Amino acid sequence: MKFFSLIAATAMAISVSSTVSAQNLQLNQAPTIMETASSQWVVDLFANTGLTASIVEQTADSDTVQVTAPSGASFYVSARGCDGATPKNCNMLQTFALFDGAGVTLNQINSMVRDNFIVSYAFLGEDGNGVLATKIVLAGGVTKGNVLEELGAYLADIDNLIAAMSSGPRAE
Repeated sequence: MKFFSLIAATAMAISVSSTVSAQNLQLNQAPTIMETASSQWVVDLFANTGLTASIVEQTADSDTVQVTAPSGASFYVSARGCDGATPKNCNMLQTFALFDGAGVTLNQINSMVRDNFIVSYAFLGEDGNGVLATKIVLAGGVTKGNVLEELGAYLADIDNLIAAMSSGPRAE
């Protein structure tokens, strides 16, 4: 999985924000309650959005899907808590994007999480690279519409991260 630059992230966020919507994902049927999802379900979810989604990693209890915008920037959706069935039935989706955290302090990340993010959390690794992530718990049952709302909020958080990191120097 490669890290994406702030410029690529901006292009992805613009592209993703305009393509992922209930209308584009054809959410016009009666709500269906789902308690699990497969990685193929995630791939199919993005099929009509102009984004490319493919399974990039599979383990015994999780699969990871890479979702890529036409700009080449990507984020990931990992289906976790999976059973041993084929296809796997997974009770949680974890979305994450990797970003270059060079020049960003832990205090700035904490401020972004507190002031700018809707559903996501962010952290910096010891190597200075950052992760913006969220979890969508399916166990207990949610609607496809809820999953789409959560994904939409996550994509808004990518926009918020880009805006916060692009705003120039910040006081500590």
